[in-house]
Amino acid sequence: MSRAFVKEDPRTEAELVPPRAPLPDGTPNLVTTRGWRLLHDERAELEADRDRLNAAGAPLDAVEERLEELLARIASAQVVAADTRDGIVRFGATVDVEVLGGPAPAIQRLCIVGVDEADPAAGRVAFVSPIARALLGSRVGEELRVEGAGGQRRWRITLVAEGGD
Repeated sequence: MSRAFVKEDPRTEAELVPPRAPLPDGTPNLVTTRGWRLLHDERAELEADRDRLNAAGAPLDAVEERLEELLARIASAQVVAADTRDGIVRFGATVDVEVLGGPAPAIQRLCIVGVDEADPAAGRVAFVSPIARALLGSRVGEELRVEGAGGQRRWRITLVAEGGD
């Protein structure tokens, strides 16, 4: 009989544990206050999963591994509040950039966050990313050349504000 027609016992299959977002060696684990809350929400969810699996007699290896990695990330976290009073782009800042050189002016909003909170599709870029590194230390009115997947882009910073923590 083909394996396609055999039902596997889900308790015997090894679960693949996706790795956490990488944090380069020697780099502090900076998190926003929002990121700190998200890490603790994730911890509560994993602990609930562990309790549910334990009650069902299911293997705990995958959830224990994920929880161990998360607890290490929480232990190393350094909460940093955004401070943009001087108009300089820093960790936690929300930055509006005008995309220059395109067919029509476009404004893109980015927030510089920790690696666990990053979600580029939502405009949340990790502080270790090339885009965030290009923005850090800049001010309103400055023009930047940013290397991206589609080549080099030109941006003008139009707003620096505290993040949406």
